[in-house]
Amino acid sequence: IRMLNYRADLVPAFFDFYMRMRGDGLLPARLKELVRLRIARLNTCRYCLGSLSPIAAYLARSLSLSA
Repeated sequence: IRMLNYRADLVPAFFDFYMRMRGDGLLPARLKELVRLRIARLNTCRYCLGSLSPIAAYLARSLSLSA
């Protein structure tokens, strides 16, 4: 994300990729969010955990899993 401050020309391509990644595809969007949370936990990324935890916790409840 920090790179976008230095490379404004990459912003449109990044957000196009990011929004496509978050939607349904080969894997359901819910599962992708839970995987992203697990990766954030493994990497102890505070930014990722802060932004993903509320979303993943909601999704985990809707899937009857624990986030």
